[in-house]
Amino acid sequence: MDQADMYETLIGGPDAVTRRAHIQMQTDQELPVASKEEDEILVRLGFVLGGPSPYRKKFRMAALPQGWKIKPSDHRIYSHIVDEKGRRRAQIGYEARDDWTSFHLERRFNPTFTKDDWNEADDEKGASVIACITDSDKKELWRGKRVPEVDKKKPNWHSEPSAMDLAARIAEKKLTDIAPDWRSPEAYWGPDGDAILWPFHETPLDTRELYTLVTQCYDGHGNYKDGGEHAARKAKDDKQAKKLLLDTLGHLRAAYHEVRWTIKCGNRVIERGTERGTEQRPPRLDGRRVFFNDGRVYGVDDNGLPIDPRSGFPIDPRRWGP
Repeated sequence: MDQADMYETLIGGPDAVTRRAHIQMQTDQELPVASKEEDEILVRLGFVLGGPSPYRKKFRMAALPQGWKIKPSDHRIYSHIVDEKGRRRAQIGYEARDDWTSFHLERRFNPTFTKDDWNEADDEKGASVIACITDSDKKELWRGKRVPEVDKKKPNWHSEPSAMDLAARIAEKKLTDIAPDWRSPEAYWGPDGDAILWPFHETPLDTRELYTLVTQCYDGHGNYKDGGEHAARKAKDDKQAKKLLLDTLGHLRAAYHEVRWTIKCGNRVIERGTERGTEQRPPRLDGRRVFFNDGRVYGVDDNGLPIDPRSGFPIDPRRWGP
């Protein structure tokens, strides 16, 4: 950690260093040190890899191919590399708190699974899982048949593969039949990938849209404590999405003094807001004065206890709350 990082950590905490690093990546084009295999792929893609970064450890300088950019993501510790067509080609991870870095090359196509409804009420009913194939931007290209959850009334049900495992296997087999080289981060980004004729969906597309709730949580002194994508729900319109998502903030209100939230649908911002939590902000001692969270300012005695201006006696520390 350099002198600038140390100063910023003292002022804004390690999360301020994380935010600055991700902003700096966009202009200085720094990349985390990757594996030898990934380096070879990057060079073939047109990257020019340089020496160690002068700004932080575990990073090196790099020139991206023409038209490629580093863009921030919704999560504070991740950024994405996108190509000249705006497609995600790699994910960069960095967090100053633990000096943690990661680098992951994206595949053009991925086998995965989904549910028509990720809402908690439907999960409790055992909503079926659907095998699907997506592109690097999570767009669904093929949907398979529904895979029901394991019947927990059966003996030894826990030894059977889950519906999610079965759906992932179905999707992987389907994708291997269509695009045998899908595991390579270099494959199918050109005309060969664009020319693939995907099979018809075996289950109809869900017409509702997926909404996400991104949060930033602060303690009573304004220090950033946690954040990122908090919940995701499918909804028929913005109003329903807001109700479903804000209902998930209960435990954050109890744990933090302030929760700032943003509801998004894809790249579209629906609404932003702030929730006041129930966490009590402790008094802040500054020299011979103590500041309470309701605006009171009292002097302190030689033992550091606040003095009640009406009685002239120290206040019981157990009554320091508002």
